[in-house]
Amino acid sequence: MDDTTRNNTIKQLDHVWHVAPRPHTTPNSPLSPAKAFVASATYQLIGSLIEQQNACNAALVHACQALAASDDQRQNELQNQLHNLQVQLQNFNVQTMNLARRAELIEQHLADIDEAETALAARLVQLELRLNEREATRA
Repeated sequence: MDDTTRNNTIKQLDHVWHVAPRPHTTPNSPLSPAKAFVASATYQLIGSLIEQQNACNAALVHACQALAASDDQRQNELQNQLHNLQVQLQNFNVQTMNLARRAELIEQHLADIDEAETALAARLVQLELRLNEREATRA
């Protein structure tokens, strides 16, 4: 049940929870005094039951209202938590992108170092060859 339907149903319950005898007499009817007497006598017999039923109905309506309010509060809390999670996820995504950029820079730096090391090794080989050539010509 959606919130609007729930709230409308609770409002309807709130309007109709009170049980009360309805007048069954029509004015100027010859049976009006007799009907009024029977209604009064009946109410005296079952009045306490009607009062108990009214108390029960009121308690049920109030319980429904409290449950609806609790549901609304929990829904608001969940929406706030969801919003907070979305913010955290966005922050995590930004951090992940920053880390990915840093990893790319580190990889590029390592590739540059590898190239420099390869060039240095090649230069060392050349120098060693020249040194060996000089030593061979001196000997």
